[in-house]
Amino acid sequence: MTDRDSMPPVGPGDVLAGKYRVERVLGAGGMGVVVAATHLELRDKVAVKFLREEALESEEAAARFVREARAAVRIKSEHVARVIDVGRLESGAPYMVMEYLEGHDLSERSGVLSIEDAVDYVIQACDAMAEAHAAGIIHRDLKPANLFLTQRSDGAAVVKVLDFGISKMTLPEVSEAGLTRTSTAMGSPLYMSPEQMRSAKDVDLRTDVWALGAILFELLAGATPFTGNSFPELCASILSAPPRPLRELRPEVPEALEAVVARCLAKEATDRYASVADLAAALMPFAPRRSRQLVERARNVLTRAGIASEIDIEIPVSVAETRLEGPSRTKTAWAETAPEADSKPRAFIWLALAGILALGGIGVAVVVSRSTPPATPEPSATVVTAAPTPAPEPTPSAAPTPSVAPAVEEEAGAPAVESAPKPKIAAPKPAPKPTATPAPPPTQPPPPKNPLDIGLK
Repeated sequence: MTDRDSMPPVGPGDVLAGKYRVERVLGAGGMGVVVAATHLELRDKVAVKFLREEALESEEAAARFVREARAAVRIKSEHVARVIDVGRLESGAPYMVMEYLEGHDLSERSGVLSIEDAVDYVIQACDAMAEAHAAGIIHRDLKPANLFLTQRSDGAAVVKVLDFGISKMTLPEVSEAGLTRTSTAMGSPLYMSPEQMRSAKDVDLRTDVWALGAILFELLAGATPFTGNSFPELCASILSAPPRPLRELRPEVPEALEAVVARCLAKEATDRYASVADLAAALMPFAPRRSRQLVERARNVLTRAGIASEIDIEIPVSVAETRLEGPSRTKTAWAETAPEADSKPRAFIWLALAGILALGGIGVAVVVSRSTPPATPEPSATVVTAAPTPAPEPTPSAAPTPSVAPAVEEEAGAPAVESAPKPKIAAPKPAPKPTATPAPPPTQPPPPKNPLDIGLK
């Protein structure tokens, strides 16, 4: 391709639609050229895609260009390049304004990727294709060059699927309307399924499953699963020969992962995974934590669209567990701190109960100590039996026995003991200094009102 062929219909400094100023050429493909531009009012960078001049001569190419924009707008996924605007130049040439991406596509990688990264990138592409398939769109041109690797603001790697220019529309409201003839071969041969080799029109969503398997093979092995010295030889290999053994090219790849890739590359579409959600689920045991929630999301998107999974693949990690494994660990922190926070009021209740019991014990001790007459060496049976009797009877409604009444009056300071009819109590002999437990000091506070005191009163 010459420099003139790659030039867009506008040059640097030109302003489109009165708001996009063209800066420089970003890249060129078989049908279009992409330039960097700046929104004059928002000061935001955008990418603008144009059709090459020779492509403008084809009405079908122009129609596909417009349909690509419509297809991309229908796909609500973080992993699809967002379309912002469309329009036409004064010459009638269409253009498409897309989000500006910094990074590189996966065809520009150096060497092979780690197993986790390769699986993660393909699962992100599965998330994009789940949205596309749910909207009735089959890409038909998935390849490393159409998977653009960029970054979020937090530095996390994000794959964006590009170029829906030759996608197939399966829903009636977005049908191809005869844009593709049955005999037309469309796509990139190294990543085309056998049925797409035979007829690009007669394919379903499993042709994208094949392409994703071929991409994963290349990301892991650094080579494509099928080769040929010529286009006919390559086509013959894809149609009839088995793919090269992945583990011969990279022995550290697990056998189970090799089996997943081999299933994607099955010659018959019915022998492949029924959907990209099933493929993502099969890849999940080899995926990092950051990509696991996409597996459940892809399944839910296709299920809501009525595309059921034909293969029952149990997902080892649920969405709730995935959130626990995320960077913030919000739910985990709550789960770990909730019992501790709950234990505070419980501890307070136990301390309060312990305090009440302790105060109750003090009250009993005071009652017993005060119920013993300090001046009498041999207390009467009435006083001795009165003190322990109320301790096990905390019920305030229990009727007091006759022997308890003098003890209660004595505790309250009434002259009940002095007026008793017994001579020993009425006129006691002088007694020696008591050797029993001394009476509480004058500063001893009065016993608290607790259930035991109430029972005695």
